[in-house]
Amino acid sequence: MAQSPEELELSALGVPHPSPHRDRIPMWKLVVPLYIPPLIWLARLCFSYAMISTACGKATESPARGMDAFHSPHWVVALIVNIVSILVILGIGLMALRLWKRGGGEHDHPRDLLLDVGEGRTSFMAHWGILVSFGFLLVTIFDTIPMAFVPVCGF
Repeated sequence: MAQSPEELELSALGVPHPSPHRDRIPMWKLVVPLYIPPLIWLARLCFSYAMISTACGKATESPARGMDAFHSPHWVVALIVNIVSILVILGIGLMALRLWKRGGGEHDHPRDLLLDVGEGRTSFMAHWGILVSFGFLLVTIFDTIPMAFVPVCGF
C-alpha cells in the first residue's frame, strides 16, 4: 500500500502513525455503529407511529366489532418491527464492541490515559460506536416496553 505524503513525512521524522491499527479495521465497519442505529431507531419510530395510528383509527371506526389496537394486525406488525429493530441494533452494538477490543493496544499506554489528538482513531471510533449503539438500543427497548402494558388508543 502506498504511503500518503503525511505518512512519509511522519516516517521520515521517526514519528509513528497516531493510529497504527488503521489497516486492521475497515473504515465502514467503524462508521456503521455510529450511523445505522439512529437511522434504524428513526425508521422504527415512524413506522410504529403509522401502524399504531392506523390501528387506533380502525378500532374507533368500528366499536361494534369490539376490536382494540392490541388485537389489530397493525399493532402486531409494529411490535414485530420493534423487536427486529432491537435485535439488529444489539447486533451492531456487539460488532462495535468486538471492533473496540480488536482496536485495543494501538499504543503502549493503557486506554484510560489521555491520548493525543488523533491518537488511537480506531479505538476511539469503536468506543463511540458502542455508546451510540447501546444508547439507541436502550431507547428502542424503552419505546417498546409500553406497547405491552399501556393501551395505545387511550381506551
